[in-house]
Amino acid sequence: MSHQPRHRPPSAAPGATVAPDAEAPAAALLAAASGSGEALPAAVQDVVARDQPTLLAVIAALGRQPNVAAAKALQALEEAPGISKEARKAARRELHRLRSAGIRLEAPAVVARVTAPPTPAQVVEAWATPYDGSGSRALWLFIEHPWRGGALLALVLNDQKGIIAVDSGGVNRRRFRQLLEQARADTPDQPWVPLPPDYARFLVHEALALNSFSGTPVPAGLEPFREALRPPEQPYERALVYEQISPLEARFDPRALAESPALFERPEVRSWFFPPSQVAPYLDELEQLRSSRVLLPGASREEREVGIFRRAVQELFTPQVRHALKRRLEETAYILAYQQQLVDARRALAAALSLQDEAAAPPPTSSLLLPFSQAASITSNPFATALVGRSLERAAVLRAKSPTEGEAASETLWLPGEETGLDEVEPWLPE
Repeated sequence: MSHQPRHRPPSAAPGATVAPDAEAPAAALLAAASGSGEALPAAVQDVVARDQPTLLAVIAALGRQPNVAAAKALQALEEAPGISKEARKAARRELHRLRSAGIRLEAPAVVARVTAPPTPAQVVEAWATPYDGSGSRALWLFIEHPWRGGALLALVLNDQKGIIAVDSGGVNRRRFRQLLEQARADTPDQPWVPLPPDYARFLVHEALALNSFSGTPVPAGLEPFREALRPPEQPYERALVYEQISPLEARFDPRALAESPALFERPEVRSWFFPPSQVAPYLDELEQLRSSRVLLPGASREEREVGIFRRAVQELFTPQVRHALKRRLEETAYILAYQQQLVDARRALAAALSLQDEAAAPPPTSSLLLPFSQAASITSNPFATALVGRSLERAAVLRAKSPTEGEAASETLWLPGEETGLDEVEPWLPE
């Protein structure tokens, strides 16, 4: 005599059919629920992982089985993590139908546990601008969390102070792209370029090191995103541009460094100056020398002007300024290379490498935060002397326009403001 199974696979009610893909998982759930219950979590997890139509068909098939095992399976599905809202409601409805038919559960069903580790928040998209005249740039990150959705994190990074401003808001990827296009339209002469997410995280941690070094407080708005901004697994030993242009190619190009002052004609570099307050003492000396009618014995007036200028270059380019400008030029070289402006990219890279302090003996392509040490022969650097010269000229023009005028306003980096609607969305705040 053949042994009849205690629970047969679900059979279709009159006028209804069971989807072929649902028969096997429904039978497995019934078998798991009819025993000790130890196999039920795995069976539930297998069903939840299937497509939505199959999942709903399994739930419907279980609802047509008037027995305790079907009720246990439906209760486990209703309470299973990761199940869709529609499927959870369907399981609750079928379970209620069985209870109405007199099927009662004697013990709580075993709830399936998801054993996969939780997915952390991730930076999935990153965009950056060139630097403005104050040494600051915008860095926008789209951060995605597995169940909290997306967020825009907008940072302002300064090459000497670190992170100086933060703005954020909950957005989906489509809205992020809309805000990015709006920002690009508002700054047509300043290109936004994409960055690898890991490199963007490297830039954030490089900036945080500058916050610590300079004593600049880290904006409080960064704290909720610490998980997504964790250091990259493979730290960057050099700037991203060196993956496109060899440092030897830029260093030994006889024209690249000599032609580097031409970079000031580009919109990405045009706004770079020393602040008028920093060059004011040297401008005072030059104006006093030129207005004086007394010719002192010794060096000529022209020689004294050269001496003042060389001293300005030497004193303005402190080790910290040299390092900051080197990193600024490396990042600018990447932006230029991304735009296929390779001649100017090599010029920027040659200028950056020329600011490397040979006495400190760091690796020639290193972009890490190295201890600052005093450099030599900066007064013969074409890019450095051009920067000081144009800063003195600008300060003189501003002084002539208004002797009492203070610092000229620096360019405003575009951050999401009230007009973007970020103030109207729910903040994205990880627990």
